[in-house]
Amino acid sequence: MFKLLNFLRLHHWIKNFLIFVPIIASHQLDIITVKNSILAFISFSLIASCGYIFNDLLDVNADKLNPYKKKRLFATGAISVKQSLIIITILLSISIYISLKINFQFFLILFFYFIFSILYSYLLKKIIVLDIIVLSSFYNLRIFAGSLATEITISLWLFSFATFFFFSLAAVKRLTELTYLIKNKKNKIEGRGYKAIDLPIINLMSLCSGYISIVVLALYINSPEVMILYSNPLYLWGICCVLFYWITMIILEANRGNMHHDPVIYASTNKVSYICLLTILLFLIAGIY
Repeated sequence: MFKLLNFLRLHHWIKNFLIFVPIIASHQLDIITVKNSILAFISFSLIASCGYIFNDLLDVNADKLNPYKKKRLFATGAISVKQSLIIITILLSISIYISLKINFQFFLILFFYFIFSILYSYLLKKIIVLDIIVLSSFYNLRIFAGSLATEITISLWLFSFATFFFFSLAAVKRLTELTYLIKNKKNKIEGRGYKAIDLPIINLMSLCSGYISIVVLALYINSPEVMILYSNPLYLWGICCVLFYWITMIILEANRGNMHHDPVIYASTNKVSYICLLTILLFLIAGIY
């Protein structure tokens, strides 16, 4: 059972909490918006698992050579293609049914995400830089999906912040792979277009994009729009400080080889990240009240 849950990448479902961002950012926490956000979370999580299974199927040869991925069910031969297709069909059917219960616009974005994720697994992940852009767009799609599910329009500020912030995290993901490459004296990532010599530029991309996202947040704090939602917006500056620390720490950890895969998954198991999240929530509450 545990292996099946790991096969579905349940630990990656944490990313789908981004669906709740629109109702949190707009402060519209009512029964309808919360209900639709929960349904959207379930639907998106199930279809995301379908994408992960497809990715594992296509990456099986590369995973066998990776010390952290070689225990995946496809890599070990513990599950067949036929069995995986049955699982995908079941998950896809449930996800589509729930999405149509929400609204047709949400179904469309869900369908677009699924097709886009398959295209990424099959082709786009092999194209340098473009793969990072696509990875970061998957995060934005989750926020957009939450917006469509609740019919809450996301602001340009939120979209701009998310674009730069998640581009930084997507670059960190490649950074971890390149660090592993150098550590094991290899030259090229299997199934990707990156080489060991690309490490400095990927480092620069992650740092610059992460810091730009903080600048966007700082500009938002000084905008007229913030006065509508926050009684004490000065407290929001504390969030900028925490994010500056967290982004820098995450990139340092990746460079030291302490992060094996996805930075979001790493953060979900890291005590310092939880402290940072709690601190951000406290600053957010202080800003509201």
